[in-house]
Amino acid sequence: MHEQHEKLEQILASLEQPDNSVLQLEIQQWVAVSEENRAYYEEVKRIWFTGNEPGDMEYDIDTEKKRFWDRIDAETPTAPVRRIGRFTKLSVAAVLLITAGLALWKWVLPDKDSFKTINTARLQRDSVVLADGSTVYLHGSSRLRYTVRMDKDKREVWLEKGEAWFDIAKDKDHPFIVHVDSSTVEVLGTSFDVRITDTTVSVAVASGKVGFTAIKDKAEAILTPGLTGSYVKASQNIRVVESSNQLAWRTGQVKFYDSPLHEVLATMEQIYEVNVAMAPTLAKTRVTATINNLSLEKIITLLEASLDINIRQADSMNYKASPTR
Repeated sequence: MHEQHEKLEQILASLEQPDNSVLQLEIQQWVAVSEENRAYYEEVKRIWFTGNEPGDMEYDIDTEKKRFWDRIDAETPTAPVRRIGRFTKLSVAAVLLITAGLALWKWVLPDKDSFKTINTARLQRDSVVLADGSTVYLHGSSRLRYTVRMDKDKREVWLEKGEAWFDIAKDKDHPFIVHVDSSTVEVLGTSFDVRITDTTVSVAVASGKVGFTAIKDKAEAILTPGLTGSYVKASQNIRVVESSNQLAWRTGQVKFYDSPLHEVLATMEQIYEVNVAMAPTLAKTRVTATINNLSLEKIITLLEASLDINIRQADSMNYKASPTR
């Protein structure tokens, strides 16, 4: 337990910095060492998230640490005890939460305020049916956080990384809100896809109408089927284009009309979770094609035959496109 206490500051930092890939990897490696580490991490994470206000995606680490300890104080059964140091305090909380089992956990944390998280690894797909009947499909390398119950004025989820397709159950009295980075996507009942990258947040609509808002920059867009809106963090605006290719990982169809080759390769990267480097001499190459339900290998064959290029595989994740001569 002493080693776990020493890891606490790093665990809290990882919860405050979900996009810090190096820190997240270190924590996940530590969690994988033992079942005790995993249980300790999960209990700390649960207390942390239930102490935050839903939708508050900007944490001040000192404030959140204070909330964390206050939360543990509040959850400890009232008794005349002396004040104890924070490491000892967490030890007591860990013993209470881990050894007492699920019944005690439900006693100190009401179900309606609890969160669940679903993660997918690379090349893994998963889905979850929410309490309101909506279904979320996760692409590989993605993470979604959601409430177990949805009985408030708004239905809310948090897409913390990656990509997800949402089929939203219609409920005109309770808007469905997807929180993404510093943006929100709001609907009443529709189907759409949301994708996060280091530089953009993009939303593609399959059916219905979607309101897309970049909160900090006050950029807004109303999206309908066939449109994709991309919030570019550097330019601080939302760019809307007529394209449904972002939906391809679910629909199985992509369409290109006189599109640059790098755009086609980027779509391949997104659907199949690979990296495709392109030789600079192919920068002016254009593609017009409609592709339906083809595997990565068949798309490569099609592009090679129609464009007179070679696409060679370097390893399981990396490819290189170059002229045949």
